[in-house]
Amino acid sequence: MTPSTIYVAGASSEAALVSSYMRRLEAVGWTVVGDWTAQVLAATVPDAELSEFDARSIAESCLGHAYRAGWFWFVAPLGGATTTGAWVELGARAYSDPRRAIYSGRRIGLFWSLAGHVLDTHDDALRLLGAS
Repeated sequence: MTPSTIYVAGASSEAALVSSYMRRLEAVGWTVVGDWTAQVLAATVPDAELSEFDARSIAESCLGHAYRAGWFWFVAPLGGATTTGAWVELGARAYSDPRRAIYSGRRIGLFWSLAGHVLDTHDDALRLLGAS
């Protein structure tokens, strides 16, 4: 697979893990767009306590990046971690362009089935993307 732009979605509680995957992609030539992990790791308040303006700005930015990136990768939460925003991003992107949507990890709910590439592990996704 030829590196391009990619948006990597995942659980905020796993921002450090997702960030490490982003760095591995960048190391092999991918351009990660909308790196939300730095903002999450530096956050001083939970999402629910953001002002409406700030919450909307962040949500619009994340969706925009997820929608416009050449590729989209959903890193399914491990163990008991949960996410809300990443599911919205997955649904929007995989429905509009399933061929360039990757889902990796344990299958949760229904929306994983919309992705064109469904892989059992995150390592499988890194291999597909040439970053193993």
